[in-house]
Amino acid sequence: MENKEIKENKYGIEYTKQGDYYMPNLVLEKEKIALNKYGRARLNYLKTNKKAEYMIMFTKEHLIII
Repeated sequence: MENKEIKENKYGIEYTKQGDYYMPNLVLEKEKIALNKYGRARLNYLKTNKKAEYMIMFTKEHLIII
C-alpha cells in the first residue's frame, strides 16, 4: 500500500492515503481535570493501601496525577 500525506487547504486537516481511501490524521488532546478533596483522598488511599490496584490503574492511564 502506498501512504501519502496530503494537506487540505480549505479546512487545514491532514490526510493519509491508505489504499483508495483518504483517512484524516486526527489527534485528541487530553483533558486537564483538577481533583477535589475526595479525589485526592482516594488517590492517597490507593497509593498507601492498594498498591497493586494503583499500579494497574496508573499503567492503563485511568488515574489523573496532578
